[in-house]
Amino acid sequence: MAYVQLLGSTSDWIDGSAVSNYFWGNRWQAALSGTLKQIRCFTTGNVNVKVAIYADNAGEPSTRLAYTSGNALTTGENFINMSDVSIVAGNYYWLAENNDGSKFGGQAGGASRIKAATYSTYTFPNPAGSGYSVYICELCISGWGELPSNSNPRCQVIIM
Repeated sequence: MAYVQLLGSTSDWIDGSAVSNYFWGNRWQAALSGTLKQIRCFTTGNVNVKVAIYADNAGEPSTRLAYTSGNALTTGENFINMSDVSIVAGNYYWLAENNDGSKFGGQAGGASRIKAATYSTYTFPNPAGSGYSVYICELCISGWGELPSNSNPRCQVIIM
């Protein structure tokens, strides 16, 4: 089955904005309901990355819904399989990453939450906690998955 984009950025314009050894998270509104199964991201070079998805609470990351403990990525678009997460259209979620090489794609715009986090020892906390700074950067990251079996994708409108 082909996956559809549920939330996040579709941009492949990248400049390596997301520096290494930080928690980086962006808040996204889900365009579609479905089951998130994969995170897609863009990198400007070979890098190791950990990714996570968090629920939103009043505009801040809160409960961790799923995460990976490490993935080796290569230049360009990468696909990271995740544990299934139920996504509801219209709700907000946080897609987060932590990398070891300043090669994770980002671009100016959007409001990120960042906090120093050494890649080699970092595990995404649950709940996300506090102490994050606001930074203006939109990660090149998106959540993909399957639509509910009773949906008709030809009738869905994807807002980008």
